[in-house]
Parts: sequence; C-alpha cells; structure tokens
Amino acid sequence: MMDRERLLRLSLLLAIASIILIGVGAFIAVGAFTREPYIVSEKTLYRITRVSELNLTFVLEPNEIYEGEVIQPDSSIPIYLSLVRLLMVNYTYSLSQGVASGGMRVNVLLIHPDGWVKKYYETPINTDSRSVSKVFSLNLSDATELMIKLSKQVKAKQDMFTLRIVVDGDITISHQQYARRDSLSHALDLKVLVGYNKIEISGNQSMRSVFEEKSKSVETARLMGMSVDSARGVSLALTTGGVTLTLVSIVLRVNARKPERPEEILESRYSQAIVEVSSINMHSGNYRNIVYIEKPEELIKLSKILEKPVLKECYDTKKCDYYIMDQDTAFMLKTNGYEQKRTEHEQVRNRKQGQNDPE
Repeated sequence: MMDRERLLRLSLLLAIASIILIGVGAFIAVGAFTREPYIVSEKTLYRITRVSELNLTFVLEPNEIYEGEVIQPDSSIPIYLSLVRLLMVNYTYSLSQGVASGGMRVNVLLIHPDGWVKKYYETPINTDSRSVSKVFSLNLSDATELMIKLSKQVKAKQDMFTLRIVVDGDITISHQQYARRDSLSHALDLKVLVGYNKIEISGNQSMRSVFEEKSKSVETARLMGMSVDSARGVSLALTTGGVTLTLVSIVLRVNARKPERPEEILESRYSQAIVEVSSINMHSGNYRNIVYIEKPEELIKLSKILEKPVLKECYDTKKCDYYIMDQDTAFMLKTNGYEQKRTEHEQVRNRKQGQNDPE
C-alpha cells in the first residue's frame, strides 16, 4: 500500500495537473464559445444606379410677367396656362454602368376628375446602350380644348383635368456576365386648373434606383490552428479531464489523511530498523511471554535499548508481525489482529503446560 507521503505527493501533482487542464480548457473555451463557428462574408458582384428623368420646359407666349421665353418648373413660381404655348418634355434613361436593352413607351393621358381617361399622345423608345433620350412637345392649349369638348359631351365639369405622362418599359440590364430585368414605371402629373388658369405639377421628375447583386461565402472559423467546433470539443475535454483529476486528488488526499496503522508508521518511518525473516516458529509457542506495545516509536526505542532489530514475520500476504525477541519474551507491536494472535498463543502455551504437568 502506498504510504501517506506518496499519496500526498501524488495528490498534489494531480491537483496541479487539474489546474493546468482547467485553465487551458477555459482559455480555449473563451475563444471558442464567443465566436461563431462559421464566417459568412458578402461580395458585391455589381452595383448599378439607374436614373429615369422627365425634364419639363414650358415655352411661353410673349408676356411681361416672366423674364425669359421659357421657364422650368419651380414651386415658388406659378405657371399660368394662358401663357404656355408648348410643353417640351425631355425624357432620359441612363445607367451608371452596363448596357440597357429593350423597349419603353411614353404615354400622355388626359384624366377627368370623374375617372375616365383619354389617351392623348404616345411614342416608343428603343435602347441598346447605357443611356437614351427622347424629346417631344405637347400643346397644352390643344389638350385643354379637347378635354373641354369631351366634357361637354357628357355634361361634366370642364374647369380642371390631369395631364399624366407615363413611361413604362421592360428593360434588360447587362453588366459583364450578369443580367437582370428592370420593370420601369415612371409617372408625372400636371394638374390643369382651367378655371384658375394655372398648372400644378405633382410627382417626381427624377427617379433613381440601385440594382445590386451579392454573393455569400461561408468559411470555417479557426482558432489556434483548428476549427472552432473542434476547439469547443477540446476545451470541454480538457475541462472534464481537469475536473476528474481534481476529484481523484481530493480522494487521495482524504485517504492520506486517514489515521495510519501502527505497522504502516513503522514501515514508512523506521524501515532501516526492520529485519524481515521467513519463519522462526514464533507461533509454535517457543517463547513464554508476549508483551504488546501500542506505539511504533516505543518499539523502536526498545530496539535501541536492547540493541536488537525489529523482526518482521509475514504469515499471509496482508498479515505480518513486528516484534523484538529477548530470550523467551517477544515484544510485539500491537496491530489490528493482535487479539487473535494473543488467543492462539495462549492456547499453544496451555497445551504445552498440560503436556509438561505430571499425571
């Protein structure tokens, strides 16, 4: 059996090893469990900006109100219907990069407040380039007369209508090896207030859209030369091993702190004073007296006084006697089995005395 000092030494080594394992496992766990096991990265394949513009220019009749012959729509400046000779519309479709191919159509609609619609003008636009423009003119006086005429037919209101410019298209945008569809719809309203002799504009003259496509790639995150998933497994294994060693260390330390048996103290501290013998017929009763000594230290002290060694006689793998022989007296260390030995010795001695007594 391992002595107390060895148990304590082994317990200390296991405790140190457990601290190292738990520390390394915790260090790896902090890095492994605070990050995702996979890294998702995005790459922009292309980014294209498309601009659709309806630029309006009003060509005026000679007048003393406006400084020039043309004006651009401005919310701070009113536009009088009676002073407008023509409306010039310049439509532009452009891309920041790539090529647009396909067809578009411009429709000019006259919309009555009651909801019915009259198509007034239309023109197609074909493109196979990065940008395309189309310029056309509208006679607002002619459009107004047409709506008044139509309104009279149904006896409806004649003091206002809406002139709507609509651009619809089905365009394919190509850039390098990529292609995508652009379903265009751009509308601009001009509210013609006949009774007030004014034109009001609502809607966006310029529309901007961004087309882009991205690709995602997934990579395995790595930590200390291994994947994060593997690092998590290693950290758990190290921590579990450290906890196991801690428990073993505690068990060994508890066992080491148990009271030592007298023979263990004798073997561990005074082994140099012990002489192991095979057999001297001790149990046959060749000695007359047995003196039991409880403390190993006292047995060693007696050995020094008598100048005789402590004899160790084992009659079983786990049972040994420790004693000092002095003539017919045995000074024996008191062990757990001493009561049984004492009884056996008394029986042997009584038999011998019975044989020696005369009948």
